[in-house]
Amino acid sequence: MIARLLDRFRGHTILGALYALGMKAGGSIAALVMFALSSWTMGISDFGELAVVFAIVSLAAVISVLGQDILIQRAWGEYVGHRPDLAAGALRFGLAVTSVGALVSSSLFVVGAHWVDGRLTAAEILAAGAFLLSQTGLHFTSNVARVVCGTRISEAPRELFWRLPLVVAAGAAAVSDGHMSIALFFTTAAAAQILSIAHLALRIVAALPPALRAARPTCLVGVWARRSLSMWLAALAEAGHQYADLILIGHFLGSSAAAGYFVIMRIAAIFSMLAGGIHNYATAKISTLYFAGRLADLRRLIAHISMLTLGATTVAFLPILFAGPLLLSVFGPEYRGLQVELILMCVILAVQGLAWPGPTLMLFMGADALYMKLVGGALVVRIAALVVLAPAFEIRGAIGAVALSLIPMVIAVSAICIRRFGIDPTVASIVTAPLLAGRDAERQAEIARRHGPRPDETEPRFTEN
Repeated sequence: MIARLLDRFRGHTILGALYALGMKAGGSIAALVMFALSSWTMGISDFGELAVVFAIVSLAAVISVLGQDILIQRAWGEYVGHRPDLAAGALRFGLAVTSVGALVSSSLFVVGAHWVDGRLTAAEILAAGAFLLSQTGLHFTSNVARVVCGTRISEAPRELFWRLPLVVAAGAAAVSDGHMSIALFFTTAAAAQILSIAHLALRIVAALPPALRAARPTCLVGVWARRSLSMWLAALAEAGHQYADLILIGHFLGSSAAAGYFVIMRIAAIFSMLAGGIHNYATAKISTLYFAGRLADLRRLIAHISMLTLGATTVAFLPILFAGPLLLSVFGPEYRGLQVELILMCVILAVQGLAWPGPTLMLFMGADALYMKLVGGALVVRIAALVVLAPAFEIRGAIGAVALSLIPMVIAVSAICIRRFGIDPTVASIVTAPLLAGRDAERQAEIARRHGPRPDETEPRFTEN
């Protein structure tokens, strides 16, 4: 019976998505543990300071990659089948742009951090700057590995390898009644990320297709620069949604309030991480299926992963409802009173997770400029609402700002994907997928016209001799 079940699902979407989900869940648990152990060895104010610095450098890492982590996923699906020279060029282009971005941003952070926050020591600034450099590299390298090697290779280094040493270091500090300093936290993380990048780089080189190895890299500098800009701005706005709250709360309400909000976000982020883990598996396939004009297969893929997302979200919500105070107390007894705030935040992020493929569809299918406007507008709403609501209602005001920005954006993105692409990115795709195929022939012809082989490409290009 077990053998028949394995034969049925061998190579099936759900098995790949379950693996990606397992890696994401493992990374999420490791992140919770490393921060929880760190909080036990630090005072509330110091832990809040760590949380704010972590948010700043994580946001800066998204800025530093300059959209290349997203661009390479689209470029690989678009070019590797019929233009290996362009696929090779996209790899070279992304590596060069990311390297420059990482070096510039980490240097600016190290130089400017002393004036931004005088509480950080020189060792803490250097350690955080090293983390910024390594995380930028890991963003790009893991996304290259995802499309070149597959999620089986990419996800463990991206999600687990760099967090587990932090768990060990924080656990050793907690057991020995020591102190997990900001400098030790970021130094350990940066060293582990550098090892993860080296591991992924070796796997990528070994897995490159022979046609790509033999091709002379061709770079469409103008095309990719324009695409990178819109993808970068969209990613920047998304990262702003993730990290700006904490930075502003630290500014308006102090590091202790930032610590409480950070604890809520780390637990509630399980819903984003579950959805992200499942859909990370599908991301590389979305590009390939779309550019091949296989819209029916794409709908089935999204329906399958939506079923898995719904099940995972439902299961994850049970401990939040029935054991919320216990989960909060993992970070310390002073956080037990945030049960209501935790449930509210979980509901918001669960709603977002159940429509997770929408942004990917817009970015990959030529609606990146429109998505940039939507996510940018939502970020403006979020910041404005937080500035107004957080001083008056503290953490609950910040949660209200999150709801005011995210939920309308989820509705708008989902409606655009259904109307423009005939693909429902929400959990409703379980039912609606077969109903949206009416204009597939027209859509497939448009995809072939816009994205088919273009040997007479007229954009400015650079060919390596």
